[in-house]
Amino acid sequence: MQEYGIDVKRYESSGALRIIDYKEWYIISGGFDPSRTLDLWKNLIDESMKRGFKGLRVTGEMSCFFDNEIVEDLMEYENSLYTELATPTMAICAYDKAVSRNV
Repeated sequence: MQEYGIDVKRYESSGALRIIDYKEWYIISGGFDPSRTLDLWKNLIDESMKRGFKGLRVTGEMSCFFDNEIVEDLMEYENSLYTELATPTMAICAYDKAVSRNV
């Protein structure tokens, strides 16, 4: 992002940008707990609103679910997002076509 002139440090310090490793969000201590992840989302949304943001935009690279062979958990989790997170949130989940074919 810096190569394209984006002041990453400024956005990170303001809370407008966070880069989170999947091991801190989805697969913590070797396992996936959808309830825990939903709680993380709710906390992040609350924190963002308190900082004055009007919503949340996120993107996630989801190959960790394929790598850990928990695709069915992923499908259930993604389906629950629509009912659990009633807030202005836009999300894009990216899937590596090559990885998903091997599952």
